[in-house]
Amino acid sequence: MGAKLAYPEKTVFVITGDGSFLFNGVELETAARYNVPIVVVIVNDSAWGMVYHQNVLAWKGKKKASVGTKLSEEVRYDKFAESLGCCGEMVTDPAEIKPAIQRAMESGKPAVVDVRIDPEAINLLDQYFASLRIQISGKSTGALHNYSPPLSSNPRLSRWAHFQFLRTTLSTLSL
Repeated sequence: MGAKLAYPEKTVFVITGDGSFLFNGVELETAARYNVPIVVVIVNDSAWGMVYHQNVLAWKGKKKASVGTKLSEEVRYDKFAESLGCCGEMVTDPAEIKPAIQRAMESGKPAVVDVRIDPEAINLLDQYFASLRIQISGKSTGALHNYSPPLSSNPRLSRWAHFQFLRTTLSTLSL
């Protein structure tokens, strides 16, 4: 909100994960009350993603890694935003990301675009941090040598591809 108040003529985006959004999403009520039209794009993998994926890599398994790191896929952050007086939209098809962001910008209100991504996609940062944890603990499980991130068969984008797509999409919008 501070960036938008400092530069009211600029379009301000917040790109965050769903876990991170849980820390401060209620600030949208303040944005709505003071009419601060920011666009929040939630990269939603229904998990504390970085923790979950690092655990999968370090511990070589999903069952143990998911304890305390998975979030419900039923949560509707778009509806939460609407309940606070903001615009909200959920996106499950990558082709709908750009139009949803455009509608959010055109609304003139604070807005949330809840983009569902493949919850099992692992990015390079997850692999890097997992390898650091293994080095620090002194316990090599071989997880990084024997693990290949799954190629998603569902239509949602992988986390890494999604961030790249969002970067490209945001740069092509007429701001």
